[in-house]
Amino acid sequence: MKLYWVTKLWPKWQVVIPQEAREDLWLKPGDKVVVFSPSWKWVVVASTKEMKKYLKDFSQLFDEE
Repeated sequence: MKLYWVTKLWPKWQVVIPQEAREDLWLKPGDKVVVFSPSWKWVVVASTKEMKKYLKDFSQLFDEE
């Protein structure tokens, strides 16, 4: 896990994704991201492309049984 930066929630409920994180995740303007919360104390942001790939790979684990 990597901590990129601490950011703030803006008045219009917007959050800026730090440049280093955008570069590491290959995010570009217009890309879709998934925001989810595995715990009520924190959230995760992931690109939809990577999330689809992850979920596909993960679901294949169950297909093998």
